[in-house]
Amino acid sequence: MFDTYDFNKGENAIVEAGRRQMLKGNLKGYFTIHDIIITKDELDKIWNKN
Repeated sequence: MFDTYDFNKGENAIVEAGRRQMLKGNLKGYFTIHDIIITKDELDKIWNKN
């Protein structure tokens, strides 16, 4: 799984406020990567396949 910390144009007012600060150099965007291990049984429960 990965996630980004960025402020995309046009999402909503809060994101736009962050975007303005990012464009001024007060915030930096970044991304994170996380390893997630899910067993087949757990995955079947998530997908409702018993």
